[in-house]
Amino acid sequence: MWCGMARCHGDVRSVHAVHTRFLQNLAARTPLLPGADQLVFLDIDAKKKQVHGHQRDGARRACTGATSLDYLMVTMTGPLFAPVVLTARLRDGAAHSCRGAASMIREAIGLARRCGVTGMIVVRGDSGFYTSAVITAIRKAGARFSITARDHHNAITTAISEIPENAWQPVTYDRPVFDQDSETWVHTAEVAQTGFTAFTNTTQHPDGPVAAGLVVRRIPDRGNNSGDSTGQQRELFTAWRYQAIFTDSGFNPADTDHHHRGRARIEQVLADLNNSAAAHLPSGKFAASAAWLILACLTHNLLRATGCLASRSHSRATTGTLRRHLVQVAARVTSTARTLTLRLPQHWPWADTWLGLFHITHAPPTPA
Repeated sequence: MWCGMARCHGDVRSVHAVHTRFLQNLAARTPLLPGADQLVFLDIDAKKKQVHGHQRDGARRACTGATSLDYLMVTMTGPLFAPVVLTARLRDGAAHSCRGAASMIREAIGLARRCGVTGMIVVRGDSGFYTSAVITAIRKAGARFSITARDHHNAITTAISEIPENAWQPVTYDRPVFDQDSETWVHTAEVAQTGFTAFTNTTQHPDGPVAAGLVVRRIPDRGNNSGDSTGQQRELFTAWRYQAIFTDSGFNPADTDHHHRGRARIEQVLADLNNSAAAHLPSGKFAASAAWLILACLTHNLLRATGCLASRSHSRATTGTLRRHLVQVAARVTSTARTLTLRLPQHWPWADTWLGLFHITHAPPTPA
């Protein structure tokens, strides 16, 4: 009903206010954010959502070539809890990743504090958010940042070339990382750290310059190593490929690389939403679609709180798993002598978990 009634930006903000109050209440009444007094991560990302029809408000031809809408999202996660959605914003399909990101980050950090987060906040993002406006907004809000760096005028290349060879530290990944460029699984890498000042051109970056650390990861470029048993000549020296992280988190280089790779967890949230309410934006009206997106995020957080109350394994399960195990129950309601009875399936593996969740959420009121 809210989605159909949303006709302007003010209506969308009203729905968003409900979402923020609801999330604060979930955090206060359920074990949704364990460890929030120590360390949490805020991940920001944008997603293109293909739409169809000629009467879609805000639909534009995106960089993918398809007619799309775009939405920007910030999630919060930690070492002890699965991601929850702090805020989301629908935009037209041609929007760049960083458009409106600074104000959204400020809003998300404030909401995280109101939800009871007292520990350190680290904002993570890809190179699309490597702008002085975004990083300055993060610092002014009292948080730290970990952003994939994008080379401007070869400044990062120069900084990497000045790192001494003995500064590189080998790291081994417990879980291999898939490298899309070489289409191989990476088991080992080398990391190093150096100081770096970004956005020194204040004409292009009015919020600069910004001084912080540059953590660099390098892996061998296997594409240049053509030597094999056929007798082809092997490489004379190792060629490397580099990825730089601009950060002020204060972690050592290995931990910085480990934590930064964890930002991929927001992709799981986007996949969960795409597998549920955000699979389609059903209205042709932009405001109604924006309200629908916010309600989809509210539902995601409600399912996440449900999993935290149900069991330890469900606290980190995907929302699709939570719906299959705890929501889509093949039960039957019977009425006998003015008593309603819910008959659950026999030999149902999640019966004890579901009953425990039922008793927690339907406990008798506490006497005054």
